[in-house]
Amino acid sequence: MPCLLTSISKNLTSITQTRLSASQFWDFSLAYYKYSDSAELMLELQNSHNLDVNLILFSLWIGSSHGSRLEQTHFQILDNAIEGWRANITQPLRNIRQSCKHLGDLDATTRNSFTKMAANIEIRSEHACQAILTRQFFNLENIENISDPSIAASKNLNAYFAYSGTTKTGKILNIRNRLVELTREYLSQHAAYSLQHP
Repeated sequence: MPCLLTSISKNLTSITQTRLSASQFWDFSLAYYKYSDSAELMLELQNSHNLDVNLILFSLWIGSSHGSRLEQTHFQILDNAIEGWRANITQPLRNIRQSCKHLGDLDATTRNSFTKMAANIEIRSEHACQAILTRQFFNLENIENISDPSIAASKNLNAYFAYSGTTKTGKILNIRNRLVELTREYLSQHAAYSLQHP
């Protein structure tokens, strides 16, 4: 019997990990970032409060798609897992891309071409960062699943704000509520499209 239970447990874990794949998270992120004003809101959190867009996206996706609720301790583990990659790879690439826009000693065509190339590499680094996050998620313990995915997403953002020391001002709460609302809208539309185009 123990062997049978172990086998079942491994199979269930395999199924869960297939559903919670890095590619699914990445596909959601690419589409959601372009959806309505989500990018503007997340960049506001990044630029004004030094929050990580990938952790914001993960909070929304894991909560809204799977009902998983994360705590501050989980965000500490996730943040530590990507800290080295973010600091040594993604941030320098972002700095290069942003610097390209202000270099006046290059003609516009060359500058735009180099900026685009830098942006493409930066996006690939974000993809790798998300793979790290997804893999690290399976090592987390005491993950609570709740029935209302929007509440899970909202609580995830609250936990991330608390972990990062971000004060929940009225503006921050409005951004949180809007991001959760947009996630619900996007996933609902995506599900409807998938049913119409199997």
